[in-house]
Amino acid sequence: MSGVVLLLAACQPAELPHAESQPTPEVLTLAYPPTLRWLAPAFNTCAMEDPPLSVLVVNAEDAPDVTLYWGEPGEVTGEVFLLGEDRLVLVAYPSNPTNGLTLAEAQERFAGKDAAWPDGEPLTVYVLPAGHDVQKAFEATLGRSIPKSVEMRLAPSLEAMRQYVADDPTALGVLPQSWLNEEVKALDWEVEATQPILASFKGERAEAFVRCVQAAVVEKIEE
Repeated sequence: MSGVVLLLAACQPAELPHAESQPTPEVLTLAYPPTLRWLAPAFNTCAMEDPPLSVLVVNAEDAPDVTLYWGEPGEVTGEVFLLGEDRLVLVAYPSNPTNGLTLAEAQERFAGKDAAWPDGEPLTVYVLPAGHDVQKAFEATLGRSIPKSVEMRLAPSLEAMRQYVADDPTALGVLPQSWLNEEVKALDWEVEATQPILASFKGERAEAFVRCVQAAVVEKIEE
């Protein structure tokens, strides 16, 4: 009988120590354009710093704690801080033998005046929607608007632009340097078409978040 008592006593659950209550994450509101979508992993990493943040993505019109910009913003209240610089790059199919275009050659092809590569091979121009921030910056760099043409293919997003160029041996498009990967070929051209990556923020916690994001920007651009 005593053995049963000992067995039952051994099966009693041990008293667990009281778990320490975790601090409630502070909510930080963030607005950023689709051109900076590649920073999403950095947002998650920076939110985990001590004390942790719960990052809520909102529209810029909602007066967020942090607003990021690709390119020169319009009207901004308060100071803006430079996180780094991105660069517009002409891109082609990986095995395209062309290594670069002059500014004049790029202007002709994006104006629809020349539908061939320098070696005579056929060329297909891909453009972004007219209101896209990259497209606007690219047209400003070219010094002219890109006319609508049935010969040009519309890429609705940067993801689509990169994929279309990667799949089409005749393709010529444009991407920010931050969006390049091994599936597309970057071409040399005569223009240093740099665009700033900027941030505005309010509060010390927001500043710490922005400094963390800045490190990710610098690492990406210097790859």
